[in-house]
Amino acid sequence: TAGSNAVKIVGDIAITKGKLMGKDYDGRVYLGLNTGDSYWRGISDYTDSSGTGEGGLDLWLANGAFWSNERTSKLSGSTVYSLHGADDASHAGFIYQKDSSPATVSNYSGHTVVMYEHDTAAPEDPNEGLAMKGGDFRIGKAAAGSGIVLRTDNTGLNVSSTKAADKNLVSGTLNRLANKLYYLAYKDGEKNLAGKVEIAEGLTAQSAGMRIEDITYKDANGQGQYLYTPAEDEPEGEKFNKTITGGEDKAYADAGVKHGDSYNFTKDAVVDIAANGYGGYPSGVYIEKKGSFSITHPESTLT
Repeated sequence: TAGSNAVKIVGDIAITKGKLMGKDYDGRVYLGLNTGDSYWRGISDYTDSSGTGEGGLDLWLANGAFWSNERTSKLSGSTVYSLHGADDASHAGFIYQKDSSPATVSNYSGHTVVMYEHDTAAPEDPNEGLAMKGGDFRIGKAAAGSGIVLRTDNTGLNVSSTKAADKNLVSGTLNRLANKLYYLAYKDGEKNLAGKVEIAEGLTAQSAGMRIEDITYKDANGQGQYLYTPAEDEPEGEKFNKTITGGEDKAYADAGVKHGDSYNFTKDAVVDIAANGYGGYPSGVYIEKKGSFSITHPESTLT
């Protein structure tokens, strides 16, 4: 297990498992990042030159420590033998996925947060979402009760908007984010990893979450996805700027609302009359002479 001392590393970790003078050497590195001021910036590279089995990096990450998976040399594409996260989500460590190549974790346990930047160019179809910048995050197997959150920030997204296009851009972006995760053992029936996608105010450990949703996995390959029903804008109600008088009321007759002495609104409608409405009064309904007529609006709203 990881200790409580601060660990600060900048640089790649290259591990080779092989034979030396006829003997097999494990080629294994143990790295514990377990405090809020601990970090590692670099790639984990692993080469098995002997083909004799397991080796590589065993990484402990918790309590706000972070690993920035980024290139510091010619190496690219991290490989981690085991990643041990926090015991619960509230004590998770953070992974910044900055390398364009996939990061592969053979054995995963506990809880971590993986953060991605994204492009801000909006696609023609909002449901396509904003594209993520880092490579995939691939997990082979996960221990029971494990969890992972994939996070991006709200740049270019209006999370509080009620417009369908804005809602769909947010949902589409969450799906693009979920697509970065692969849980490979899922296709073989393992179901130990609970995944979530999140849009936060920023990409720091302290950033407040604005929208969080569950990840599901594709049966064929274990790729993450966020399934949602695209939003649609409610059709605007028909607008009228003529007072209802009980007379000819051509605007209402032409719209199929007026039938004789009856006005039947079958969908939402707005009667918006200016101050100089019929008879000099700003009235939606104005009866000039003695008489009667009916106004009905079943299952619709008349304003």
